[in-house]
Amino acid sequence: DWYNITELILTDNYSFTILHRICLHDIPNKLYPEYDFKIWKFKIPKMFWWKNNNKLIEYLMWLENTLGWSKPEDWYKISKEIFTNNCGKSVESNFNNISYIPTLLYPEYDFKGWMFNKTIANFWNDTKNQIEYLKWLEIKLVYKNEEDWYNLNSRIMLDNHGGVLYRKFNNVHKIPQILYPNFNFLEWKFKHVCNNWWIKDGNTLKYLNWLEE
Repeated sequence: DWYNITELILTDNYSFTILHRICLHDIPNKLYPEYDFKIWKFKIPKMFWWKNNNKLIEYLMWLENTLGWSKPEDWYKISKEIFTNNCGKSVESNFNNISYIPTLLYPEYDFKGWMFNKTIANFWNDTKNQIEYLKWLEIKLVYKNEEDWYNLNSRIMLDNHGGVLYRKFNNVHKIPQILYPNFNFLEWKFKHVCNNWWIKDGNTLKYLNWLEE
């Protein structure tokens, strides 16, 4: 119940002046020194408590336990809603990139930005992130050379956290070119040619010239 304490409650009960000598959040500890009060669970948390790195890590460990998570990969499920529903709105709102927060708890773990439920703003606009993702995908799909990328299709992208990148280009033909800019990928060699590709000016002739060679 002491998590509900506020300055207004103290004022209404003739004890506001106590705040001149002690922090609001320390008052319950005076009464229950053996109880481990969590600063983030107070109705009005201590201002900027999350700037204390030790307290922030303590909160993340508490959150992990509360959610029943046991390994770094579980943090890919993190979302603003999870923070809001678990006394962490001030944490979420003060970090532009919530995918950064788990690294405080697991600094040695290589979190992949594209595997979070929601990537940070403009993540897929960064060519560096695109290349890193495609290198990861190449390993996962066991592609050995450029020719293997002709097997790429939208379902593969969607099933491997690449749906946003696929929609950005609206076809798979341009995607391998990001990883291999010097390789001449031929659109008709992909298993699925994008809509209306054959009816665009020059594409059929381009194919016929290749076929003739």
